[in-house]
Amino acid sequence: MFLLLFGLLISQSVMSNFELDPFIALLIPCAVFLFYTTMRYMLSGIEFSDVMTEQAFKQKKRLAILQSIAFFGIFTIASFIFGIRGSDTVGPAGLAAIFLFLMNYISLRRSYRKNKELL
Repeated sequence: MFLLLFGLLISQSVMSNFELDPFIALLIPCAVFLFYTTMRYMLSGIEFSDVMTEQAFKQKKRLAILQSIAFFGIFTIASFIFGIRGSDTVGPAGLAAIFLFLMNYISLRRSYRKNKELL
């Protein structure tokens, strides 16, 4: 308890001139909740319950790649439709597609390992 109060005192003295917008302050708990829920679901290994063989693993991995590419294409096309051009479209679309693939791949790999242990 003492360390918590001491930490709050130190943070208050360091950030005495720091002002946080109330809207951002209300969004932070929502973002933390969404991040925690997504990470918990992704790392639990329950999303791909039908992946028990290496062949099924490779098939789902190819599907995850195709889904990420399709997401990139749809994101880019939608951005062009709404008038966003150039690197303002390709950069965020590429990052989002990479994050989507990584999330699917990590979940797939965890599910595969967990399903192998059950057999």
